Amino acid sequence: MTLPLADSLLGSELESLGRILNPVARGEERLREGENRWVAILFMDLKGFTELGERLHSEDVQQILDRVLTVFTNSIEKYSGYIDKYEGDLIMALFGSRNASEQDTERALLAGLKMLRDLPEVNRLLGTSLSIRIGVNTGLVTTGRVGKKREGDFTVYGDAVNVASRMESHAPLNSILIPEETRALVANRFRFTDRGELQVKGKAQPLHVWTVDHALESTPLPLGSESEQDFIGREPQLQALAMAWDEACAGHANGTLVARELLAPAGQGKSRLVREFLGRLTQESSHLVPVPLRVAPGTTGGTAGSLWRSLLTQLLPLGDADQDESCRALLRQTMASMGSDSSDSGDDVMQRANLLGLLLGLPWPSGQPPMDPGGLPARLAICLRHLLEQLASRSPQPLTLICEDLDRADALSHTLLEHLASNWNRDRDREQARGGLFLLLLHRGEGIGNPGALPGVDNLRLPPLNDEESRRLLLHALDCQRLPEGLSALLLPRAQGNPLVLRELLVLLQERDLLVRREGAWLLRDESRRLPLPHGLNQLLLSRVDLLPASLKRGLQCAAVLGGQFPRELLLDCLARLADATEGHDPLQELLRGGWLRELEHGELCVVSSLVEEVCYTTLLRHNRRLIHGLAAREAAKRWPDDPARTLLIARHFDEADLAPEAGHWLARAWREGACNTDPRLRLDLGTRLARRLEAAPGISTEPALTSLQRELAALQEGLGQWGEALERCQRLIAGDHGPLPPGARSEVLVLQGRLQALQGRREEAGASLEEALVLAEATGTAREQALALSELARLARIRGHLPRAIALYEDALLRLPLQESPAQRADCLMGLGSCRRAIGDSPGSREALEAAQRLFSQLDDLRGLCGCQQSLGDLARLGGDLAGARQHYQQALQHSRALGLREKEAAVRRSLGDLLMLDGQLESAEQELTDALALFGELGDLHGRAVVLRSQGHLALQLGDATRASDCFLKSRDLRRVLGDAKGEAFALTDLARLAASEGRLEAAEAFTQEALELFRVQGQRPAVTQCLCGLAELRLQRGERDRARAAWTEALALLEGQPDSRAMAVCVLGLAECEEGPLPPALRERLEDALPRLVESRLDSAARRARELLDGPPR
Repeated sequence: MTLPLADSLLGSELESLGRILNPVARGEERLREGENRWVAILFMDLKGFTELGERLHSEDVQQILDRVLTVFTNSIEKYSGYIDKYEGDLIMALFGSRNASEQDTERALLAGLKMLRDLPEVNRLLGTSLSIRIGVNTGLVTTGRVGKKREGDFTVYGDAVNVASRMESHAPLNSILIPEETRALVANRFRFTDRGELQVKGKAQPLHVWTVDHALESTPLPLGSESEQDFIGREPQLQALAMAWDEACAGHANGTLVARELLAPAGQGKSRLVREFLGRLTQESSHLVPVPLRVAPGTTGGTAGSLWRSLLTQLLPLGDADQDESCRALLRQTMASMGSDSSDSGDDVMQRANLLGLLLGLPWPSGQPPMDPGGLPARLAICLRHLLEQLASRSPQPLTLICEDLDRADALSHTLLEHLASNWNRDRDREQARGGLFLLLLHRGEGIGNPGALPGVDNLRLPPLNDEESRRLLLHALDCQRLPEGLSALLLPRAQGNPLVLRELLVLLQERDLLVRREGAWLLRDESRRLPLPHGLNQLLLSRVDLLPASLKRGLQCAAVLGGQFPRELLLDCLARLADATEGHDPLQELLRGGWLRELEHGELCVVSSLVEEVCYTTLLRHNRRLIHGLAAREAAKRWPDDPARTLLIARHFDEADLAPEAGHWLARAWREGACNTDPRLRLDLGTRLARRLEAAPGISTEPALTSLQRELAALQEGLGQWGEALERCQRLIAGDHGPLPPGARSEVLVLQGRLQALQGRREEAGASLEEALVLAEATGTAREQALALSELARLARIRGHLPRAIALYEDALLRLPLQESPAQRADCLMGLGSCRRAIGDSPGSREALEAAQRLFSQLDDLRGLCGCQQSLGDLARLGGDLAGARQHYQQALQHSRALGLREKEAAVRRSLGDLLMLDGQLESAEQELTDALALFGELGDLHGRAVVLRSQGHLALQLGDATRASDCFLKSRDLRRVLGDAKGEAFALTDLARLAASEGRLEAAEAFTQEALELFRVQGQRPAVTQCLCGLAELRLQRGERDRARAAWTEALALLEGQPDSRAMAVCVLGLAECEEGPLPPALRERLEDALPRLVESRLDSAARRARELLDGPPR
């Protein structure tokens, strides 16, 4: 069989397999059970059963194994783990596979530690000497069922499972082994021992592993959580809590209970608000000792009565009691000391102690309590209330209990709390009332129709932070006066006022070096747009989503797949196709009422939180995502077959569903119809999708051709600053990877390649590409293609500072272009020519070229070109001192840019206008224009534009006398130039910093900045700038008394100026050399200074000329 035939057959087989795996291609309309989730996986293996089997009957071994595994299963279920499977003497358990929690890893490790604590007792009772090994790992897995007849088998798959298994097999006996990534999730919850690196099967690199020693009783605040100082806003809620406290104090003598419930989603700041409130109270009174009640890690139904168990362990001196009997004896002694009066008999005290012992996990002394199990909670509640009454009566202020995480409390904890809240005030004997109770109940209040923890208790809802409060929180967290550009726009929409989300995202940015601090200033890198979701936030948000009923969760996941803004009808169509016939309610209305979805204009909907949308989408199986995308695409194509406004939506869903023929057809149609023409980023995404389809199946569409599409995409990437990707695309086109290029097209691609190489500072390569393009155009191309190559060569010469050559090339390009042909290209050449003439001081020639370009752009009705012309004419007028004329040109350019929605051009014009106003002394107006320009460049992600504006803002700050802000701006500008690889721009920013440092007397810092700029200018071949830096270095060294080093710098500068027309600079250098002499001037230097003096006078350098005369008047040597 020939190789091409084999490839063809293999390709058809793979395509068939792809169609089989694609649910939409099969016509499937049911979601597969299962999700992609972060899960904590625990493996536990018993060691020692081989020896048991040698000396015991198999039935006895089986009974022992059953009893042992039952004990360990109880330990797992106590912390809400799910038993995935038993395999001989091995247990595999999952935490978070069905209901996510930010505590999944913590609960898995607590379950493992409990198994280790239970093991000695198990061995004692059974007369065995068994050991265990435990491995835990947290990672992304796929949950679900597999196989045709595995209706009851729910399990997880993925590399994280394999790692957990390897942890168990390598764990030391009677210990828990975990990898570094898992330890990092709970680093502040447990104590660990470093076990070094471990090479495990299936992993190319060794894993850093740890054993778990024990849980920490008191843990510091986790990474990204609130500090004690960053309390922002919340004054209304603080006042409400203060009023409740005043009410409790007023009723303390009468034994009144006052309760408030604080409702807010996780991370909204409930605990921080309570800490701030209690902190203020304790400043007023040293007698306040609040008692925090915490639910044991787990979900509802976990540890019975755990909320009140935490009360007993804090209030009663039980710490030294390690056996049931000694613990019960201490409990009886404590209860006896708290008897309410002399009528309490010993039996009453013993029964109360035994009842409270149940909350501590102590068995009843005689086996079963002598009461109906159904009445046990009521008896427990009465006993608990008696204890709290006695504690309150001994307190000079209301006994304060802080009940946290009530949404996770077990049923018994809730029952006892409800009994206490509803009966305290009603049943107290008013004559004997001697102490009040103040309850603060913290509850997430999430889920559809969730009223909170307790009915009848006044609640306070904690709203999200507003944008201003969120910015203040970020400023405090970063310890800075100004936020780095783009940070607010990146984080605020995602966090939606949740302090925890803000901090977690901020920490993630710093951990990934996307937010870095350099020279005291924060810099946000452009890659931060692709910021992933931190693990802790993923689990927190998913835990909210898991609370929804199945139909609502499915509706929210469908909305997440539709993404962004989507038509209401489309969501309803998809839900109708996916819903079971038995469902009778409307999930859309319930999601709207529950605040998960929001209605927009024109019948559009969106998911309220972009983070929730992200979690719902990534959690879906790829099978289910494709299924929903496919349903959405087909339903939308039926509803809006000829609506250009919906073409892109249909194309995107067909592409995500991986239905190649339909995706290619609709993507090509959207491209031809000009979808996203006003948004280059979306246009680039559309074109990239289409190019991928055309490469995979060239027969999808002949319009646009793949080569022309790739050329357009390269041009789009150039405009977006993605120069590396655009250059790679050009190189593939030139290499013929997308098919042969016609000579004219090849010349255009070479021109684009040269322009991109020039933008990257690769000027030699750029020149070679452009020369090749010119040769090709002259041999086979049109006059337009020749002029295009010439104009780009002119642009390169202009960048290199070779202005005469640039002018000659522009003029040659204009000569080759017929007057009536290519007016747009002719106008561009005239614009470049005008800029070059302005740079050499030929203002009349510059104005002539720019006005000619303006006329052409007017004929073409090209407002974009007119905008550029007006800006250049404004620059020319400003250089000529015509500030009023310059302002008029800039305002016209601003008007054109705003009319066209050209935000990048608007930003550039505002920057020029700000510089003009600064020159004119209108500093307040200049500040406004520059601030607007900086904001626009930030929104556009234009780092170069931001760097330019920051430099202007630094000069403005100097005029306003704010040296600190000027330094901050110059540093930010320098850092942005460094990120962009713009060595020339970085060097100019360094010279600004040097001048500022010198003006403040920081001569050493000024010299360091100047030296760094000098090296960058040398690399760039910027001879005039190198000379200026050398002169600056010499002056700084002279001020520091380093005459020899100053003389060396002046001498080098003079050598560079030899043969140059700038006689003024040479005169300054000669004066500098004269200043370096301590005694009389040597004759040769004196003669040179005499020649330089007239130049200094002509240049109006009065102080320099005066100093030269003083040196010349000194005695000759």
